[in-house]
Amino acid sequence: MGTRVFGRFSRVADYDTLLLTAGLWFLAKFLRYALPALFPTFRTQFGVSNAFLGTVFTATMLGYSLMQFPSGVLADRFGAVRVI
Repeated sequence: MGTRVFGRFSRVADYDTLLLTAGLWFLAKFLRYALPALFPTFRTQFGVSNAFLGTVFTATMLGYSLMQFPSGVLADRFGAVRVI
């Protein structure tokens, strides 16, 4: 269980793709769900109501969720790299 098992994965450079993917995934999720925390700032800055902000956020999440299935179909048909 010494260096034979862990020797290949001992450097951080071996995990660069994993770390980059995890970081980008976290950033995407964080930015998506941190938006409601900014609603008070948006209300004062732009003079809009809570109802308007809620409607915009709901429309954004609805659009995001409705595009999941078509994006998956396109990725299966043309390849994930080409779709992205």
